[in-house]
Amino acid sequence: MRKYVAKLIESGAWAEAEKMSRDQLLNLGDPFCYCQLVNSLEENGVLDKALAGLEQLVLVYPEREQFLLEYGRLLVLNGFHEEAIHVWGKVLKISPHSHSAQYNLAKAYLEAGEQEKAIALYEELLRSNPNHEEGMFNFANLKQSIGDFESAITLYKGMLSRNPMHIDAWVNIGMAYKSSGLYGKAEFCYRRALELDHENVVAHWNLSHLLLLHECWQEGWVEYEWRLRRPATFLPQKIKDIPCWQGEELSGQRILLWVEQGAGDAIQFVRFVGLLPGPPKKIMIYCPSNLVRLLGTASGVDQVISYDLAPPRADFHISLLSLPYRLDLSTTRALSSGIYLQAPINNKVGELDVYFNDNKLKVGLVWAGNPRHANDAGRSLNLSDFTELFKMAKISFFSLQVFSSGQNSAVDSNLPSGIIDLAPFLHDFADTAKWVSKLDLLITVDTAVAHLAGALGCPAWVLLPKVADWRWALKRSDSFWYSS
Repeated sequence: MRKYVAKLIESGAWAEAEKMSRDQLLNLGDPFCYCQLVNSLEENGVLDKALAGLEQLVLVYPEREQFLLEYGRLLVLNGFHEEAIHVWGKVLKISPHSHSAQYNLAKAYLEAGEQEKAIALYEELLRSNPNHEEGMFNFANLKQSIGDFESAITLYKGMLSRNPMHIDAWVNIGMAYKSSGLYGKAEFCYRRALELDHENVVAHWNLSHLLLLHECWQEGWVEYEWRLRRPATFLPQKIKDIPCWQGEELSGQRILLWVEQGAGDAIQFVRFVGLLPGPPKKIMIYCPSNLVRLLGTASGVDQVISYDLAPPRADFHISLLSLPYRLDLSTTRALSSGIYLQAPINNKVGELDVYFNDNKLKVGLVWAGNPRHANDAGRSLNLSDFTELFKMAKISFFSLQVFSSGQNSAVDSNLPSGIIDLAPFLHDFADTAKWVSKLDLLITVDTAVAHLAGALGCPAWVLLPKVADWRWALKRSDSFWYSS
């Protein structure tokens, strides 16, 4: 009978195979065929039927740990995370020291946002099974995510002492060392990962940030190109048939430059447009709509097109962020630039002009960035952190804070009454440029507005975490990218 059912499963006759397997299960107490069926269904991507099959097995064998563990796993694959937590909790009642249940439940709790429960389970798992590699790795990642780098490093080191070939552990301990300011150790770990796997995109990507942070431009830009191999990298689908520029002579050619990452990156790297060889017949920029007017003021740019529209005809395309690599800009001096963007001129009298016509110092504030940014916890602040500043006389404070949640007014964002809210007047970056250019000083966390102020030559103070993004270098009180 088993051979006959196996043939049915192999041929994909699921309904008949299920009927025969159920008969074997219920009448003969033999779950073998049903297990085969469930495995085959999962392998063929029929997850809902595989889950239904395991539900049948769990009904017949409610205390069997193996079936319950598989049932929980398939519940997660089908998107039923709460139900999976319940099932793995049941396993721990039956078998309190089940390492599989502890591990899976810890993962599920973490995905559900119940961090403390996940930590407790990982600790319990590693007490009873200190060699549980996946548990140690996940716990180290969790520790790193909450900023406990010392504990994360200890866990990664424990893993690597047992398995020195674990590439992801080398990459991640490198990240923990970098976050701790131990740059030499971080570089060693990234390079060790690349010795084990030269094609490891994450190791190349992380190494590039470290090299650029130390102003090792030539190797840094080479490594930075590995970002384009990351699954999360954005590439406008509409340009996929245009050849990528590899450094060829551009005289008489049309080139389309596109914005790859955030608005700050676009503002920072558009400075290199004027260095394109040729000169090109036409330089065009393809970007989000909120950058169109601003980037159109860059020297050498002939046309700026919103991503909402189809791209114009071009002979080549390239990301703005690849220009330093293709142009071989390998010195700090070559990367520096003066003012290269312009704020729009507006001579109309506006309702806020009264605030700019007195003798007070005009100071703009941006205290938070995009909450989806990978390091938002390390850069965004609360407005209350600035409370003491608001007590200073002869200063007018202006908020240029725009909230991703749609908040855009003093009422919604709970601004103190003395702060003038500019958010309702900020429809794109050209608008922001207009207001920044009116200020005596901008105080901002590391956001696109910092790059905007620099590109306009407007005085700015940038509030940075101790281990800052590579763009701000090490041990400086200024920025070689921007004179202001």
